[in-house]
Amino acid sequence: MVMKKVRIPVGLPRSLVCLVFGWAPALAELQPLDFSLNATPASSLDLSGKWHATRDPGDTGKSAEWFRRGPTPDAVPIEVPGPIEVTFPGYDGVTWYWRSFETRAFQGFDDVRIHFQGADYYAEAWLNGKYLGGNESALLPFAFDAKKPLRSGTNRLVVRVIDACYAKEIDGFKLGHVPGGRQDDDPMERGWRHPNYGGLLLPVTLQAFRRPWSCHRPCESLQMQKASPPSQWV
Repeated sequence: MVMKKVRIPVGLPRSLVCLVFGWAPALAELQPLDFSLNATPASSLDLSGKWHATRDPGDTGKSAEWFRRGPTPDAVPIEVPGPIEVTFPGYDGVTWYWRSFETRAFQGFDDVRIHFQGADYYAEAWLNGKYLGGNESALLPFAFDAKKPLRSGTNRLVVRVIDACYAKEIDGFKLGHVPGGRQDDDPMERGWRHPNYGGLLLPVTLQAFRRPWSCHRPCESLQMQKASPPSQWV
């Protein structure tokens, strides 16, 4: 295919240029993963239910590369979403989660993400041994791009969560220096307190999205795109 030089007016949005001149594949490269978390996925897989988890009080799992393998021998079943203290009463610190799932229908989508509705306090994730990212928050949603490491068939998701506490600092996180409530291990406040809790507290889902154009042809008319089924739009 021979590309012709085209004079593009100054200030014209790149996305509009791609649509006008039929460069839909180029448009795909210009659009990053939508991290606004407001879009409705075209397809999703609920990862709630039984996971496996283990405590890591010495914080040695990362150096031992637990993210590259299945659950450790001492891992036990745990329900997600839910606080780690239900399974490990009185424990605050690092917890590792493992979850395997099957999928064969997500490779054809434009964007695929692992969506966490909320984790307390710091969470980082690996999919099939590939690092997805880390997020510091308390019960705020976040997502990681999972398109490249996702496989057709069996996938293994590993999540490491730091439940921050007052007793010790872990990877720079310690209550009193990061946001927290009136936990019962708070030495600074008197009065009513609640038990410290953390972990994957809200649902986790695999989400897939289609972008609002067709890349199967160089360009389709806007009228044809408007006539597309709503399910193809983010």
